[in-house]
Amino acid sequence: MGLVPTLTHARLRAEQGDVETARRLLEAILAERPDCSEARSLLDGLSGVSAAPCREAQDEVPPPPEPAGAEDLATRFRAVLEPGTRGVDGRVRWRLEELLKRIDEGRGERRAR
Repeated sequence: MGLVPTLTHARLRAEQGDVETARRLLEAILAERPDCSEARSLLDGLSGVSAAPCREAQDEVPPPPEPAGAEDLATRFRAVLEPGTRGVDGRVRWRLEELLKRIDEGRGERRAR
């Protein structure tokens, strides 16, 4: 079956309208524990209940991110490097400054073309 047969899972499936899976879970529980009155009661309560199609919630897929341009990155890096910005240690500051230099150099090369 692939599912862990628990009463909680069976109740959840039944509430979602997935009666067939709820029944299979309850039958698996009763096969292991025939004296489980709660499973028996829930299974009896499902008799005569027709199964509704089970539909899993569909996750909304966000649009892909747009690539940032050199100007946008430079602006963001400079904002992080502003005095009073918290959380930027020396190594991060050095790396950001190096990236800014490369961005500025790239702009110079494009202008020269």
